[in-house]
Amino acid sequence: MKLKAALFFLLASVAPVLATSLDTATAAYQAGDFAAARVCAEELAQSGDAGAMTLLATMLQKGQGVERNLDSALDWFGRAAEAGHAPAQLALGMIYLDPASGRADRLRFLHAYAA
Repeated sequence: MKLKAALFFLLASVAPVLATSLDTATAAYQAGDFAAARVCAEELAQSGDAGAMTLLATMLQKGQGVERNLDSALDWFGRAAEAGHAPAQLALGMIYLDPASGRADRLRFLHAYAA
């Protein structure tokens, strides 16, 4: 029983830190501190946070704090989109519909998003 209580308190104390980490990454991004935003977003994205995946993908797409890499951006947007993150789904759709992106693929867009 003591182990369960200790585990509960440990998880309860970590949850607020995880909840604010995306907020911290977003605040750093909005302040133009792309290096700090990337560090936070990358760690959270690796752990499955769809919002962090989208932030990281946006940074990769624009070359903010990282070398511009549209292939990696598409990968992260895709992971977040599959997790149901609407902003990632929108970003993917915009890339697939934009001929200037070099990745325009209307059939892929229709297959993925037409219901």
